[in-house]
Amino acid sequence: MKESFLKRAKSLFHLSGEDDKTVLIQSALLISFWFCDTNDIMQTWYWSGIAFGLAQTMGLHKDPDAKMHNNSVSNDHRRLWRRVWWSCVIRDSWLAFLMGRPLRINCEDCNCPTPTEADFIDCSQDTDTIGLIRLWLNLLEISKTLRDILILSYRQRSEPVSLR
Repeated sequence: MKESFLKRAKSLFHLSGEDDKTVLIQSALLISFWFCDTNDIMQTWYWSGIAFGLAQTMGLHKDPDAKMHNNSVSNDHRRLWRRVWWSCVIRDSWLAFLMGRPLRINCEDCNCPTPTEADFIDCSQDTDTIGLIRLWLNLLEISKTLRDILILSYRQRSEPVSLR
């Protein structure tokens, strides 16, 4: 059944039935989590790349407050876009680590602010949800540390090691 739903999701994605690019990014990220054996791991790399590319094409890696036409972006969209962008960064960090590959997202090109609990005000505010929000924010901080480690491990060998 899972495989059937995955095939349908991929087909719907490729048929361009959705106009909202944010939904497409979220869909590609979700599809990237599914693989049933080691042969499918390349699909993970493929779908995450689609999500990262769409996110950067939309400009989610940039601070919406720094953009020239920032009045056209609602606060709800700003909060959602920050969460989606940083979900891409988290996914990139862990995929690079698990697959032994370099990072695909260069955070030096990004100035999107890190989300805070305030970016989740449109979510349910029950105790369980608040706990999950805090866990996700902790995962984000751990992922940033992992990125630093991965960047050090993939740097050119002629560079001196510099620990902060």
